Amino acid sequence: MDGGLCAIMGPSGSGKSTLLDALAGRKNPDRITGVITVDGKLQPTNFKCTSGYVQQEDKVYGLLTVKENLYFSAVLRNPKCEAKKTKRRVEEVLEQLRLKEKMDCRVGTEFNRGISGGEKRRLSIAVELVRETSVLFLDEPTTGLDSSTAQVLIEILKKLADSGKTVILSLHQPKFGIYRQFDSLTLVNKGDIVYNGIGGDVALEYFKSLGYDHEQNDNPADYYLDVLLDCKTRQSAHQNEDTSEFLRKNWMQSEQFKKVEEFLTDDYRLAKQSETQVRGKKDGITYATGCCLQMGILCYRTFLNMMRDINASVIQGLVYLFFAIAMGVVYFQVDTSLESGLQNRAGFFFFSCLQVIYVNLGAVEAFLKERRFFQNERTAGWYRVITYFFAKLICEILPTKVLPIICFLPITYFMVGLQKSFGQFLVFEILLNLTTLCAASIVFCVSASVSSFATANTVISIIFIFMVVFGGYLINLNTLFSGLSWLKYLSIFRYCWNGLLVNELSALIFCPSNNTLPAPNNTTDPPFMPATLKLDATRNCTTGQQYLYDLGIPQGSSWALWQNIVALGVIAMILLTLCYIQLRRVSKWT
Repeated sequence: MDGGLCAIMGPSGSGKSTLLDALAGRKNPDRITGVITVDGKLQPTNFKCTSGYVQQEDKVYGLLTVKENLYFSAVLRNPKCEAKKTKRRVEEVLEQLRLKEKMDCRVGTEFNRGISGGEKRRLSIAVELVRETSVLFLDEPTTGLDSSTAQVLIEILKKLADSGKTVILSLHQPKFGIYRQFDSLTLVNKGDIVYNGIGGDVALEYFKSLGYDHEQNDNPADYYLDVLLDCKTRQSAHQNEDTSEFLRKNWMQSEQFKKVEEFLTDDYRLAKQSETQVRGKKDGITYATGCCLQMGILCYRTFLNMMRDINASVIQGLVYLFFAIAMGVVYFQVDTSLESGLQNRAGFFFFSCLQVIYVNLGAVEAFLKERRFFQNERTAGWYRVITYFFAKLICEILPTKVLPIICFLPITYFMVGLQKSFGQFLVFEILLNLTTLCAASIVFCVSASVSSFATANTVISIIFIFMVVFGGYLINLNTLFSGLSWLKYLSIFRYCWNGLLVNELSALIFCPSNNTLPAPNNTTDPPFMPATLKLDATRNCTTGQQYLYDLGIPQGSSWALWQNIVALGVIAMILLTLCYIQLRRVSKWT
């Protein structure tokens, strides 16, 4: 491909996108053969980080404005430069792609209308151009656009190509107005190249020489597609030969192919000498900026997305507030009577642990949506995995999962009437915050491991259910079959519930509400003459420690409480480490 606007065409499933990915360096080199050269040199291993690549699906942030999307791309992908230079580059690209008037408009989501489909596609191109790259790849950029919008888009790409950039795009069946813009044409059929060279009359004459008639008013793009799909009658001595094999063989024997082969001979010889060395190298992802700058920019972008997402910021806060007040009303001022004191406290703690665990299920869809952005941006060398991970943790998980507990659970705590010691209140907050951090880490880890929302939701639900079942409230863990008893050590619910019970009950005594007992039935003789007998103040009471002992929960020492906090802290660290590992394992290849 000699530069300019280069088109790769062919039927659906012919290998257009695969060829484009291979040329862009986005395919695993261990799974492809051959050598790719750029300007007469071996393709750099970091080529995918220095070139632009626009996928079929627009990957731009709907809650950010057009200008913000470009700004974040410019800052992360260009070497550290002055703010004025970055701003000037963003404005230049906005002007080139005719997006100046829309620069302060939000892109839009499925729930909030934003810019049009054509403008969104131009924004996707602008996000890549702001990198100041000389090579731009586009995978079927006109898909989903009406004919006039597609025409405008190709004209913009043509101007970019005329300015000195190499623009390579795959297309299915463009109209004539688009086709005539191409400087070179590559036709692909069933994984084989059947033509590569100048388009226009040269390509038409080549296929005519193979026996395929072309009517004067036929769109050349339609004509080529008919030839490749065997919809054109071949007037030659090889009519019974398979079309794809016929086209491949004739191309390999054509004069055009020989010219291409001669042109590439020197480059190919050089490439062959270094092929083993190049193929042995790693993926070669390089970064234009340092960790600190990446961290700051990603934190800012994550914070903006979170604050503009009503579901993440406002609705989730209202949900926490609702549950805080609802639980406070239901369990309002629990007493220390034997009839209800223990049961109500145990039930309240059960519901508190359940709430902070299951509220994280709502984050599954958001994590999965952003996973696609992460994979694309990581492959292109926008940022390191570690900076993305900490930005996600600091600016999304902690504010949306931990902060609401800190703000709203004090309402519940004092409405319920739990012990008013500041130390015990602090332990209550720590236990629930660590529990929700563990649950959020599970959601994050599973979402980074699978690509299907249904699969992620099912796996996470099963994990949470097992943790609740083996948490100690629904079944006495002392009665568990020995082969299953080890599962209780994996339950974050168990550590949360046990810790809350030990924190609250250790110093409490629960007595019958009226300190009386009914007389035995049918007893009228002394000493049971009265219908009920008055007891002393402590008789028939039970301590919180006795209740904990009956449940098999360790008590009687400070370690009995702190072991639950330590366990949750260790589990949180392990889960967060697994999250990071899973993010690193997300494929870097398409």
